Amino acid sequence: MADFRISTFTSKLSGGGARTNLMEMSLGTVPGGGVTSDWRYLCKGSQVPPSNITPIEVAYFGRQVKVAGESREFPALSTTVVNDEGHTLKAALEKWMLLLNGHKSNVAKEGIFSTRSGYTTQMTLKTYKKDGVVDQTWKFIGAWPSNVSAIDLSWDSGNTIQEFTVDWQYDYYTHAEANVTS
Repeated sequence: MADFRISTFTSKLSGGGARTNLMEMSLGTVPGGGVTSDWRYLCKGSQVPPSNITPIEVAYFGRQVKVAGESREFPALSTTVVNDEGHTLKAALEKWMLLLNGHKSNVAKEGIFSTRSGYTTQMTLKTYKKDGVVDQTWKFIGAWPSNVSAIDLSWDSGNTIQEFTVDWQYDYYTHAEANVTS
């Protein structure tokens, strides 16, 4: 029989439920420089990453049976950034991408790919409890920007601050509180 009592539901919401707005994203050292500690204040949105294992499909009497594979997928991570009037972070990200492949030259900066750390960084996503204590921590290893979005402009938009999104590729993530570290 179903339990429709509100008290049963609320008793399961530890701490009143985790909040989406209590988060902070930080970046390690960035190739080309320019991305400063301002990132943690101006990066206003991110995502808790999904956990995907690619299935292996095996045919059996006309049906596809899905068996757990050994391949993990780490889809792009998207972040939303508030733009300052100097376009400081957007310009730094574009410079980073320019090091990976030039607009005009179509070549990378010499030596940038000589080490993995030469063109990647570590990103850290923290979520907080309502009392300001860190709740969860994810680290994205080997991250680099693959897409810096356009910024929509319009005469119709008043009282609005510019924003843009950045899609990040990364090798893998760790999640300390879930003991996902290897």
